[in-house]
Amino acid sequence: MDSHNSVQTVLSVRTILEYILLELDMRTILISASRVNRFWNYTISNSRPIQQALFIQPFRRRNHNSSQGVLNPLLVEAFPGIFQRNSTVFPEHTESKLTFDTFHMVRDPTKTGIYMRENASWRRMLVQQPPARALGIVSHIGDDTGFRERCEIQVS
Repeated sequence: MDSHNSVQTVLSVRTILEYILLELDMRTILISASRVNRFWNYTISNSRPIQQALFIQPFRRRNHNSSQGVLNPLLVEAFPGIFQRNSTVFPEHTESKLTFDTFHMVRDPTKTGIYMRENASWRRMLVQQPPARALGIVSHIGDDTGFRERCEIQVS
């Protein structure tokens, strides 16, 4: 058996392909690997571990060993103003503000169409793994004493 056929044979075994794909970065899986052929696309689309690594399906909390969430690196890169500490969310950080000009699609208008596509992968992605279970809103009220009021909305 020649080496080309051996490679094809190995890569046609879904479990082996899944392990190999899980070693790739998110962007390569989404943009390149999913276009190799129908089998690879099917494997990527239907593998729970790959979908979790791509922030499309949630980790189960009891199976995930981190007590802190991990932010989706692709969303952080595309929409940095939302994820950075800024003066709108954290008043002590007055040097930065939440503005749309930090968004990749605004900085590079040639990319706007890619982001605005109805079936763009980022629209299906989770912001963090494991997903947040509650949303908190913090308001800074008062003077420099730092009096704060917190409102928590439970996710069911």
